Amino acid sequence: MAWYHDFYVRHGALLIPLFDIVEAEGLTETHLSFLDRALEGLPEGARILDLGCGVGRLAIPLAARGYRVTCYDVSPPLLEEARRRARDEGVQLEVVEGDMLWVGTALKGRKYDAVIAMWNTIPIMDYDQAESVLMQLRGLLRKGGKLLMDVTNRDYMLTHFQGEETEESEDFLYYMDNEVDWLTSTLRSQWRIYRKEGEEMHLMATLEHRLRLYSVHELYDLLTDSGFRPSFYGSFQMEELDVREDDPIVVV
Repeated sequence: MAWYHDFYVRHGALLIPLFDIVEAEGLTETHLSFLDRALEGLPEGARILDLGCGVGRLAIPLAARGYRVTCYDVSPPLLEEARRRARDEGVQLEVVEGDMLWVGTALKGRKYDAVIAMWNTIPIMDYDQAESVLMQLRGLLRKGGKLLMDVTNRDYMLTHFQGEETEESEDFLYYMDNEVDWLTSTLRSQWRIYRKEGEEMHLMATLEHRLRLYSVHELYDLLTDSGFRPSFYGSFQMEELDVREDDPIVVV
């Protein structure tokens, strides 16, 4: 079983509060502002694929803007939460469960005006897997369609790496113990997820997470070999990229 199946499929329900933390920190609003700008010119009713959609934090607002959105993810618990939130907001989502390694087969015959893969979706795969996924996405895009994504900048991590990180909600604590294998450009993290009960903390799961890090030249090769003509930015405001000081790398 791939590590991300254990992480997102078996333990996806434990991740739902993390999406609310991200929203409270303003990242969802930042992503949406970027998407509004990058998708400018698409007509109402344009088809968008949200790859790795999670609980629908981007898919639902995009559907509310009049786009026809397919919410694709490997995690049944996250997709069920996306359905619930879409119902609560009164918007229509097409929800598809599947591994992105097979997205071209799962969505065969469909064409999209844009694909979004935000919050380090593609880098949970290794390089060869990512290339396969990107080639499948290229086949799902209409001529002139856009791919919008972000990835952690390897060059930035050389000087800004953090060995420990925490995220906390009212009921949960997420602790990440990080290390980088610089030879394979892989960020490996051990996650410990705790549920708060009064003054006590109960360990709910210990999980492995991996993230492939990319320097911009390697990302350029990956995307062009997959049939894309990418532009790179150093922020979600689409500012010029400084390869040593900007993270993530934003791709259009």
